[in-house]
Amino acid sequence: MNYQLSEFKDNVLDDIHENMVYKMLMVGYAYPWTIADGYSTPDVEQYGVKKVTYIMTDDVFFFRDTVTAYHNYDTMETGYTVPAGTEQLDHNDFEITEVNYDLLIESAKWNTTKLRFDPVPPEYKSGDDVYFYAKFGTDTEFTLVGIFHLDQSSGEILSDKVLGLSIGNITFAENAECVGYRIVLSNAYYHTELQAYPSCRIKHSERIDRLVSRAYNDGERRVWLTNIGNVKIHRCDDEQSAAEENRIFDKTEFARNYIIGYEKKSSISKTSTFTNNNKLKQQLIVGWKVTCSESYMTQKGQVFAPQQSGVFYDLIPLGAEPDISTVRVQAGANTLKSSETDVSTIPNYRSSGRTLLIVKVKAKTSGSYTLTYSTVHSWESIFDYGNEFRNSVSFETGNSSIAGGYPDNGGQIKDAALMRELDSTTNAKKFIYAQRSVNVDILLAVSSGLKKTVKSDLDREYSRSTLVHQGQGYSYRLRYQTDFVTKAKDIVLCDA
Repeated sequence: MNYQLSEFKDNVLDDIHENMVYKMLMVGYAYPWTIADGYSTPDVEQYGVKKVTYIMTDDVFFFRDTVTAYHNYDTMETGYTVPAGTEQLDHNDFEITEVNYDLLIESAKWNTTKLRFDPVPPEYKSGDDVYFYAKFGTDTEFTLVGIFHLDQSSGEILSDKVLGLSIGNITFAENAECVGYRIVLSNAYYHTELQAYPSCRIKHSERIDRLVSRAYNDGERRVWLTNIGNVKIHRCDDEQSAAEENRIFDKTEFARNYIIGYEKKSSISKTSTFTNNNKLKQQLIVGWKVTCSESYMTQKGQVFAPQQSGVFYDLIPLGAEPDISTVRVQAGANTLKSSETDVSTIPNYRSSGRTLLIVKVKAKTSGSYTLTYSTVHSWESIFDYGNEFRNSVSFETGNSSIAGGYPDNGGQIKDAALMRELDSTTNAKKFIYAQRSVNVDILLAVSSGLKKTVKSDLDREYSRSTLVHQGQGYSYRLRYQTDFVTKAKDIVLCDA
């Protein structure tokens, strides 16, 4: 079962492949049919002489169908019924990416005491091979693509569309467009059991997208991929000799794998993680944490919707400066490298006196994004602007939309006027917003008079001196403050 239908429908996912695995089983205790030709009365020595051929075929797929399979044990008639209008899938709609398989073969030894055959490990010999056939693209017939030689325990690849062949697996090349496979083996052993596990990938196509949209229009958040397979067992030396008169067993079965879409919800939260009052530098350090995600609840619990990328827009409190060196981003449980993010700032954003911190996240995640950083508040700025720090943030998803998102209009936070029109290239519902205010009580000692400080582009705060390299920018800050009993007006500050 797969829970990614919503993301697939919204084109967040290019395909659906997780958990799209089926199981086909073929079991044969065919020893009674291995008696040599011409022996009507069983003789112990004549068992294990005549070969039996096992054929497993899997090449019929439907989507959101009402197909049913049938089997008559009396007549061995088998097949499936297809209601009118049902469309069989082709290479545009899906492909088989690999087939894992388990093969159990047992020989037998006559137990003279209990008068029965007991299973024993086989001694493989030349000719004990497993043949793999496949259909690709618009093929109507199967092509032999590989042989696994049991006596040598080695695979022989016969097609450039096969990436690997080993005991237990055949993997098809990327975009090989395999739409069906067949596994054939012939032997005279006591017991042969084959289990195959094909993995499928559902693509965006006109048919698939139409059927998914129809399901949602019908009020359903569920579709399914039906896989129909057939197993045949014949008393003959190879597949070419298989005929009606030597058929032992023939059965068609089907299985459905469901793809479900749940209602998604997004969340974004902002918290203050710590404060540190540096009396030596007369500044307060405040830590911030922003976490955002998109998820849905299933029977197994919370499942996160994949995010392709995203952008954090963080409006720093008035009078504060972001410490760029402390910016960290986590995608799920992984801390991203600097090459996976782009960090920039816009001072005095829209003449607000506040700095906008922009963090672009280029890495994908199947979990949440978490942004952490620190801001520096000089004692003077706290004295000037107060000890309530309001911090607003927006997250823009790299997907086509986000559940509960806004169209770049600032949402419903107090700073909505400043946090709107962040990305001029889109007006899709890709934005979610959060806001956090923190009140800090600290003792301040601020001097009166005129004070001039300087800051280079690399500094995180203004100070009395700095080092500026050629081609590097810098700025001055002039601050005048009276004492508590003096009033001043019509102030003119000159700087030469």
